[in-house]
Amino acid sequence: MNYNIPEPKVFPQRVRSSKRKWYAIIVIIILLISSFSILSALHPHPIAPETSIASAGNYVSTGTPYNITIKLNQPPKYVKIFWGDNTNSNISTSGTAITISHIYTNPGIYYIHYFAVFTSGILFPDYYIPVYVSSNYFSNYTAQGILSVYNYSRSPINPDSNIFYPNTNMNISGSFTPPDDPNYSLISGTFYLFKNGNIIKTFNINTYFDHSSKSYVYKNLIFNFNHTAPGNYTMELVTYSGNVSSSGSVSDIISSKYFLDVIITSKIPHIYIDKNMPYIAFASSSPYNNLNPETAYTSGDMQILMNTEEFLFYYNQTSGKYYPNIADYPEIKNDNKTFIFKISNSFKFQNGETVNAYDVYYSLVTDIILDNVTPQSPGWLLAQYVIPGNYYTNVTYNNIKNAISYSNTSNTVTINFTHPMSNETVYRILTSPGAFITSASYMIQHGAVLNITNAGIEKFRSNYEDGNYSYFVNHIISDGPYEILSLNKNAVTLIRNPFFMGTKYNAIPHFDIIKIYYGLSLAGRLQGLRLNALQMASVPYEYSNAFSAINNISISGNVTYSEIYSFNSNVNLTMLGNYGYFNMPYNLFSNITVREAFYNAYPGNNLTLSKHLWDQFVLNAGDKYNIKNSSGVFLYNNATLKIPLFVNSIINDPEVVRYINNLQGVIKGLKVIIIPVTGDKMKSYEFYGNNPMPIYLSLLPLNMNLTEKISYLGNPENGTYMYQNGFSIGLYNKSHKNQTKLMLNLSASINKLTFNYSSKNITDAQENLSMLYLYIFTNENVTITHIHRSSIYGFRYSLNKNYNIITFNTLY
Repeated sequence: MNYNIPEPKVFPQRVRSSKRKWYAIIVIIILLISSFSILSALHPHPIAPETSIASAGNYVSTGTPYNITIKLNQPPKYVKIFWGDNTNSNISTSGTAITISHIYTNPGIYYIHYFAVFTSGILFPDYYIPVYVSSNYFSNYTAQGILSVYNYSRSPINPDSNIFYPNTNMNISGSFTPPDDPNYSLISGTFYLFKNGNIIKTFNINTYFDHSSKSYVYKNLIFNFNHTAPGNYTMELVTYSGNVSSSGSVSDIISSKYFLDVIITSKIPHIYIDKNMPYIAFASSSPYNNLNPETAYTSGDMQILMNTEEFLFYYNQTSGKYYPNIADYPEIKNDNKTFIFKISNSFKFQNGETVNAYDVYYSLVTDIILDNVTPQSPGWLLAQYVIPGNYYTNVTYNNIKNAISYSNTSNTVTINFTHPMSNETVYRILTSPGAFITSASYMIQHGAVLNITNAGIEKFRSNYEDGNYSYFVNHIISDGPYEILSLNKNAVTLIRNPFFMGTKYNAIPHFDIIKIYYGLSLAGRLQGLRLNALQMASVPYEYSNAFSAINNISISGNVTYSEIYSFNSNVNLTMLGNYGYFNMPYNLFSNITVREAFYNAYPGNNLTLSKHLWDQFVLNAGDKYNIKNSSGVFLYNNATLKIPLFVNSIINDPEVVRYINNLQGVIKGLKVIIIPVTGDKMKSYEFYGNNPMPIYLSLLPLNMNLTEKISYLGNPENGTYMYQNGFSIGLYNKSHKNQTKLMLNLSASINKLTFNYSSKNITDAQENLSMLYLYIFTNENVTITHIHRSSIYGFRYSLNKNYNIITFNTLY
């Protein structure tokens, strides 16, 4: 069929926009994304498991719960914790945090680690938690063992840790603390080595009965650790002690254990350190000057060294008695002239090395050798008793050889005194500045090489004076309760030394960290006390009303003060120039003969002896100080010798004028002028190297026993920490012969702080040469208000009057 239908008219078509195509593509993409989102919602992508340590401590005592909290980003099937003592715990939870406790029954150094099992697999975090466990129980019958790592072929991966790379060879040192009861001794022991909880080696400690000493004999143990494959190694030292009869039979056998963990890994792990460890913060007004244990002399030095270094004996402030520490009570021979000290095996330096007889010998000998250096060191405290004649010039090879000897075989040190000595005097000398026991190998490693020859002695002394031992100004190795974590001119941070195990007399500290701040303003100190950021501070009395803004302040108790003259061995002449009246050597009072001469010129003492001592000084050492006798008149630099006497402005004592007249009578041509200053200003001057006061008269509480050491800040015994700046000025050291009031009770509320010490050793001037103060007591007594604040850290005690506050601290 033919349809006569016209063709449709075709018009020109518009060009199609490209946007429409992209709109379509975008819509498709959006639909695809939505689809994927729905699929993702229905089938979520698994989140990678993560864990972290929320809280954990680094120190704990045996029998005390140790707590750890682990956070997780999703509930695990379970978490397995390895405590380092060959025990572990499995914990299941439906939450995202786990807190668990563990009780360590034996002292040691443990490394905690863990892994978590999730649905998606097992996570092995690279965290280790070092835990230093001390024993809170001391038995008179137990021989407690100690283990430490030393002599390793490669340094630890993490400094000051027991974590090493594979193929590291090392030695494990074992030692023992003998029982306090003399009828008991170590009789045997066993060393076990575990890897990942499985025992791999056992050593028996061989001992034998020595019929001469009626005890079992053993040697310090060195175990060669050559298991260098990765793994977690635990060492267990079991010691057995018993009641030993004269024939060698044993009864009442008692065991003790000590654990040490060593980690071998090819990874670089993280060490967890508790940032919230209990600490005590102290605002000191006396910065440290020198940390060399044999020459440090200032109170700022002592604040650090008393916390880090140990003496042969330990002075207990509560009982007023001396107890064995690094050394046992001595064997005494030769009419109380020869003292033989057995050195304990239980004290270790912070690097794990055991303190031995040579360390003691080296420390005491170098102390003596440096007795006559500039600036003044405390070596004369010991030298005067063991060096015959002039103990400054007679420190020779023969005299040292006759004075001190040692035996590493018997682990003993023998001291021969020049005249008979009482036990307590010897203990006091050996707990005085300069008598700290340090590591000989550490000192030698850093340049302080000791050769006991006449030439070697002189070289050692000259090297010190030339500044060749400057390394030890800022560096020490600890054998005490704390070691230095960091220090600078503004602050020092001390952290517990894990190798300090303490004794039943010298307990481990309660605080893990000590922070000492320098140079804080008065406002900063008050603010620190107010916010409890500081637990101790020195505050002048003029501003004591500011205490009312601090919570929990109470006022109670009284104390009596007396006057004290102090001599400065390092006068800051630039600052003294601000007062305009002086002409003297800056180091005049570093000379002990000068101090003795000035001491004996005090009213009631011996003016004839004073004049003789001064004349001897000028004859023997005047040229060194540019002082000469010119026709009976003494001159300095060919001009009048002028020495200012600074006096606390609240003191009104006619004896001061008599004292000046005596000095000017003994030293012809000398001019002494009084410069009154406030107690606050006087205290601010007592910075070593910044003190412009040649002689100064201040106040001192009668019931402070300045012969004793400053108790370390973390000491848990009910003793005190003494703030008084007692070592910065090289004071002469005799007590006034007419001293009658030796001690007063601080108050009934703080009677635990009372110092109990023997009056005989206070009144006996010759045997009190270990004291660093010249006491000059007057009839004027000053009653002082006692301020203290109770806090979780114990008590902070402050004594004040119209001059300044002296701060004490008791830690419970």
